[in-house]
Amino acid sequence: MRTIILYFLSLAVTGVFAFFSGRLLERREIASSVQPATAPVEARFPRQPARPKKEPEPPQAEEPTVEAVTDTLAVIAAAAEQLSIASVGQAGQLEMMRLIGKLPPGEISAALAEAEKLPHGKVRQSITAGVIARWAESDGRAAMDYTLTQLSHANRPAALAAALSSWSDHDPSGALAWYQSKVNSDPDFELAIGAKPVYLLPTIFQGLVARDISTAYSAFSRLSSNEEKDQALDGIAAASLSNEQTQHALDLAGSTLGEAARAARLRLVSNWGQREPAAAAAWVSAVRDPTEKSQLARAVAQTWIAFEPTAAVPWLLENTPQAERPTVVELATTIWVNSDPNATAEWLGTLPKGEESDLGVSTLARNIVAIEPVSAFSWASTIENEAIRRQTMIAVISEWRFRDPEGAVEALNASDLPPETIADYLKRTVPAK
Repeated sequence: MRTIILYFLSLAVTGVFAFFSGRLLERREIASSVQPATAPVEARFPRQPARPKKEPEPPQAEEPTVEAVTDTLAVIAAAAEQLSIASVGQAGQLEMMRLIGKLPPGEISAALAEAEKLPHGKVRQSITAGVIARWAESDGRAAMDYTLTQLSHANRPAALAAALSSWSDHDPSGALAWYQSKVNSDPDFELAIGAKPVYLLPTIFQGLVARDISTAYSAFSRLSSNEEKDQALDGIAAASLSNEQTQHALDLAGSTLGEAARAARLRLVSNWGQREPAAAAAWVSAVRDPTEKSQLARAVAQTWIAFEPTAAVPWLLENTPQAERPTVVELATTIWVNSDPNATAEWLGTLPKGEESDLGVSTLARNIVAIEPVSAFSWASTIENEAIRRQTMIAVISEWRFRDPEGAVEALNASDLPPETIADYLKRTVPAK
């Protein structure tokens, strides 16, 4: 579990989080369909004009407020319509959030009142969460307090997640101060949020890193428990760090977390490997502990192999103890075969015969049987280890007979296998009726 977002949110609420966090998409103008085509965009949410000093405003000056309320009703209605479409996807959800993102701070109460009129369900939950996240941009503390005291338990988690993300994006230091105050003074805080309070820290620290990495590290050093530091490092790891900043975070984990350091470093390196696999690999190569190095190498390689297998696979083997190489070959084959089965087969052909080669070939055969059953059968038959060969052959023949019963049996009978072996395979791979 990384954040309270992952703990609670549905797809619709993830759209809320993605928009208001400001980390996935930039805000765009509200769709012109909210306002009649004859009205300019600026007229929807008119700014309060400067008041002339020489004479009071006429009674008509009240009209902009009425117009703003009217626009608020239209925004909520349009947002609800976006989510009511049966085939709504992420684009529709983000469009809904762009509509809500145009609400002026003074219209939050009116927008929440309109959201409360909607039927109970995901549409109401998502719109309420979006409005509160919009509120949190300017007053995070008030938005969070409203969420914890005024919303039902069913609607609270989504709004809490969206508000915390928005607040952490705009004022992460304020969000952290609020968190620490609640932890120290509110015995019912965990009950109110429906999760351990430390699960709020990744979101807050991701915001801190985005604002100022040095402030994030300073705040990290003041955390009181290893559990808090561990969760804070999750947020730091998830942020878009430079290579130098990532190394600093790894050093922090090693020097402050004690026994929890290894798990934290693994998460940091995993995220680094997704962003800059070559840089992460260079750092892992210098790790002295062979057990930790092996774990870190696998974490980096799982992403790297998918994009640069010819560089990632040899590096992974070089940084793996001999006893673990068979498992690593199996892992590399599993990833590589999905993108280039021919290159994977060619690489496996260069490996010395033995357990690691057998496991790799077994993985290859199982993965290609659906598209190349003859090749899968041929590869499976080259496995030296009798137990691995037999298991692989049964798996391959079973899949082949399921897809092409006559062709599979014909090929099996035409093979060089002993008759008793053929009979055993046929017995154990009877297609399901």
